[in-house]
Amino acid sequence: MRLTARKNSRRGAVAESSGVPEGPYHPGDASHRGTVSDYEGVVPKTFQRRATVEHERLTRALRRVSLLSNEKTKPVRIKFAPDTLTLHSNTPEMGEATEEIPAEYQGETMEMGFNARYLLEALSVTTDEHVVLELNDPLSPGIIQPSGDDPQYFYVIMPMRV
Repeated sequence: MRLTARKNSRRGAVAESSGVPEGPYHPGDASHRGTVSDYEGVVPKTFQRRATVEHERLTRALRRVSLLSNEKTKPVRIKFAPDTLTLHSNTPEMGEATEEIPAEYQGETMEMGFNARYLLEALSVTTDEHVVLELNDPLSPGIIQPSGDDPQYFYVIMPMRV
């Protein structure tokens, strides 16, 4: 499930991906009427972990690593550790891929699984040099947003078991 919010606060409108045309949600857009979800019940109010990473580096690494993931679900494991993110995927028929990229990370080391396609969609809507991933634990939703003092939107990322 992917949810996207637009506004200065985390109280913006949200569109679910299922049955909704691609692209950002804009309040009042007739093609999205009737699909607004209550995202506040999904998005945690506080986060225990925070990673800041170069937008382009993360995007390129995700594209490369996801080439060797299952075509349907695109699972990628990301290990969050001090100074690095390690991305990993494997498919018995094709092999495995691992890539390490630098990141500023605050929190305990942990691994989470994500659908790479959804992460790449989130990354595709920002032009900022860096993005921030805010997380709690491997089974809780997190967010991706542009770095900066006042991000204009955030993207909810749901983990998956890998």
